[in-house]
Amino acid sequence: MGKKRRWIGKIIILFFILLLSMACVAIVGTDYFQIQYIEVHGNNEISEEEIVKLSGILKGDNILKLNKNLVKKRLENNPYIEVKKIERSYPNTVHIYILERKKGAVIPYLASNILIDTKGIVLSIESEGSIDDYPVITDLYVKSFVKGKQIIAGDDYQFRALLRVLQSIYDLDLENIVREIQMKNPDDIYIISNKNIRIKLGQAIDVDNKLKWLKTEQFKEIEPDLNSEWIFDISIPGKAIFSPTLD
Repeated sequence: MGKKRRWIGKIIILFFILLLSMACVAIVGTDYFQIQYIEVHGNNEISEEEIVKLSGILKGDNILKLNKNLVKKRLENNPYIEVKKIERSYPNTVHIYILERKKGAVIPYLASNILIDTKGIVLSIESEGSIDDYPVITDLYVKSFVKGKQIIAGDDYQFRALLRVLQSIYDLDLENIVREIQMKNPDDIYIISNKNIRIKLGQAIDVDNKLKWLKTEQFKEIEPDLNSEWIFDISIPGKAIFSPTLD
C-alpha cells in the first residue's frame, strides 16, 4: 500500500512538472516577451541607430533568448565602442551601456600610423598623410597590434609608463600643448611642446603633479630660443627648472 502511494505521488509530481514546463513554453512563445524597445546609453559621436544595428538585436526578438555575450562581441567589433553592460528590463526593453573610445595618440609604424586611445587600444591604422593633431609617440617598441585590442609592446615597463603619461595629459587637458612624447628611455621621458620646448619628465612617477607645471603662467610665458636648446625640467615633483642643455 505504501509503495503504491509513493508511486502515485511521483506521477502527480511529474504531471505538475509537465504542466509547468508547458506553461513556460507557452509564455516564452507569446508576444509578451518580444523586444519592443532598445535604449542606448553613453553614446556621443556614434548614433543610437548605428549601435542598435551593430548589436544585431531586432524588435520582435524574444528577450529571454537574448545572448548578451554575442551582442557585446558584435558591438566591440567596432574598435571605438567599449560595452560596459547590457541589461534586460522585462518584459520588452533592452538597455545597452557603452563607452566611446577616443583617439589619444599616434604611433608611427613603418609607413603607417597607429592611432590609440589613452588605454593603448588600437582604434585605426592610417596613412602617413592623414594624421590628426594628436601627440606623437616615438621610440616605442611595438611587437604586434590588432584593431580593437590593446597594443602589444615589446617592453611592458615602457608601455605602462607611456599609458600613465598619456592618461595624465588628457586628465589635465594638455593634449593641445603636447606635440611629441619621447619614450626611448622610460626612466627619462621627454615631451616636446607645441612651441617646440623640450620638457624633461623623467620617470612616470607622480605624473599629474609634474605636468601641472605646463598649465602655469610661467610655462606659458616661455619662448623657445632659436639659437640654443633649452630644457624645462619637471622631473623632480614640486620643482621646475628652465635651463640650457648641457653638452
